[in-house]
Amino acid sequence: MESDKLRQEIKFNTYSIYENNILNWLRLNNFHEIFKKRHVNNIYFDDLNLQCLMANLHGDSNRFKIRLRWYDNNLDNLFFEIKIKKNIFGYKKIYKIKDLSIYHGISKNSLINSIEKKLPKDFNNRFNRFKFIQLVNSYDRRYYLSSDKKFRITIDKNIQTFDQRKNCVLNLMHKFFSQDKMVVEIKCQKLDQKKIITLFNDFPLRASKNSKYVDGQRLSLGF
Repeated sequence: MESDKLRQEIKFNTYSIYENNILNWLRLNNFHEIFKKRHVNNIYFDDLNLQCLMANLHGDSNRFKIRLRWYDNNLDNLFFEIKIKKNIFGYKKIYKIKDLSIYHGISKNSLINSIEKKLPKDFNNRFNRFKFIQLVNSYDRRYYLSSDKKFRITIDKNIQTFDQRKNCVLNLMHKFFSQDKMVVEIKCQKLDQKKIITLFNDFPLRASKNSKYVDGQRLSLGF
């Protein structure tokens, strides 16, 4: 993997009532909103032993997660993502999928089979071993960019999780839980990583480990 493709993500857990504090900091430090707010939807996959989940919980330096993502209600453009982390840096392999039927109540096996038929071989090699639907979540995301275009910040709120444990069909309606939690992420290329300490020295939050997939599984599995 080329160094210019690697990026670092720093995450912060907080609550929606502190959103204005973050927005004020962004304005003072010349960040501007670059997209309209989008609703992000994810289907997470794992194996039956929850290997991806356990790798995160154990703090493995080399790990990955697999998800299918779409924005708002646009099911015409879906993105199959393998998000790979190596120590503090990571990258994503993304394959765009079209003409895939997703709806509440669709057979999970039917959906998995359809995805397999759409993916190229290099993606399927991993998906074949981690193709069990474990979790669905969604949230509202806002996007901000620094004036030098080197740092991106996302703010995620209204995080909702849809339990997938008990049914053989996809659940996109019945929420397992809804959080007032807010997740802030700072993202930059590896080449700009050393500038983070200076720029974010007075950032109003303390960095913390976060994974929405792990958080959802913790609550649904009760640990």
